[in-house]
Amino acid sequence: MKKNNLNFFLLLAFILFAGKLHSQNSDSVVTAAKVLRNQKKYLEAEKLLKEYHKSYPLDFNSTWLYAQTTYWNNNIDNAINLYEEAMELQPGNYYLKLDYSKILVDLGRFEKATPIIDSYLAYDKTSADASLLKAKILYWSGDYSEAENNLNVVFKKETGNQEAFTLYENIKYMKSPWLKINGSYFNDSQPLENVAPTIEAGKLFSSLSAMKVSLTPLVYQRSESSVNINWFQIENKSAFFDAAMELTLGAGLIKYPDVKTNFTGKIQVDKLVENVVTLSGIFERKPYLSTLSSIDTSIMESFAGVSVALNTKDSWTGRAAYETNIFYDDNSTYSFSSWVLSPKIKISDIDFRLGCGFNYSMSKENRFVSEKSLDSIMAEYVEGYQIKGVYKPYFTPQNHRVTSLISSLTFHPGKIFRAGLTVNYGVIAKTQTPYLYLDSNKEGVKFITRNYLDEDFSPLNVNFFMGLQASKNVSLGFNFDYSSTNFYIRRTAGLNLLINFY
Repeated sequence: MKKNNLNFFLLLAFILFAGKLHSQNSDSVVTAAKVLRNQKKYLEAEKLLKEYHKSYPLDFNSTWLYAQTTYWNNNIDNAINLYEEAMELQPGNYYLKLDYSKILVDLGRFEKATPIIDSYLAYDKTSADASLLKAKILYWSGDYSEAENNLNVVFKKETGNQEAFTLYENIKYMKSPWLKINGSYFNDSQPLENVAPTIEAGKLFSSLSAMKVSLTPLVYQRSESSVNINWFQIENKSAFFDAAMELTLGAGLIKYPDVKTNFTGKIQVDKLVENVVTLSGIFERKPYLSTLSSIDTSIMESFAGVSVALNTKDSWTGRAAYETNIFYDDNSTYSFSSWVLSPKIKISDIDFRLGCGFNYSMSKENRFVSEKSLDSIMAEYVEGYQIKGVYKPYFTPQNHRVTSLISSLTFHPGKIFRAGLTVNYGVIAKTQTPYLYLDSNKEGVKFITRNYLDEDFSPLNVNFFMGLQASKNVSLGFNFDYSSTNFYIRRTAGLNLLINFY
């Protein structure tokens, strides 16, 4: 009996000693890791904590510190897993909940952050830190009124909280009425010229009503004559936060020179998935204004498209879409496009991305026709005569395939000035180019027919922009686009002035 008692006390002493030794080891590892972090030796600190975590995965303090350090080293997925491990070890630790919530909000993972923040606010509804995090989520979700309510909680405890004040000013800016004046000019090789001043105005009334109206008097120049087209539009955007969805409805009137007026319309639904993926569907009735023959005749198209887009702050971005255009004559065109860009490569104030894209376009029926009538061609026809053609009344691609390389550069030395350049070059581009020739039937009657040549071409799109925040209320913008396709070469330049009244 005495021997059993002795063994029990020896075992108890060993457990206490081992626990004390582990506690000392944990404290020393945590202290050493913090010293390394203070010296900005983050990789060394992570390596130390990683080795310790292998032996003591249930140690709360070192796991929490390991999670923080891994996040600082931009190992996002591993950091999230470690925070989840720490949450399982101490689910009631509210300091951990607050720290983890900050990480999730910074990453834009609002759906995961929201229940954790709500549980913290249930514990302390006056918490300035938790209320600020909640306000950020509501702001980025577009629920500005609730965001303001949470900021008021912050100001009651911390009147000088600069981050909260900046967010409050941003909300005032977003809710204020605004006026935008655009001026654009383009010319292309058809030849066709266009001047398009646009006046837009809008205001956010509530989460269900962000209104915008616009008036665009389009002036087209061709040869020695000009054509004036006026387009008025009104649009409303509604945000449904619980469903993470936005609904946009639009309507308008467009008036052509022949006094004919047509209506335009738009329905668009955008659904956010996991804060980084957006599913979109759109249907739009709009004018077609891209060819010489389309600018003085009311040509309307029904456009429909579905897309999925990946949007991240610094990581991979991309989009895939299927789109179709249905015209008044029961003809249609359709296309599939996709592109992807690499994570940002940061060099001082410059962000650089590389990527690739693909596009395939096709038409149900081709609309490449002769410029002259059959009688005119027969009257002047000689051996070797080439029948000139034109796309009328709209362009129709024929097995149009482009694989492109994309480079994107953004320069942002501060909050006042921003500039960027995007170049999209088709490294492999093939299309079927139509040509016209005379043929005859069994009776010898002549007619014009069409065939196609497989051709390579070199499409190029260059976009340059500059933005200047002239004051708190006024911003200026400039953009220039160069587009070379198998249909035309087009150059577009634009200036815009945005005024917020708040």
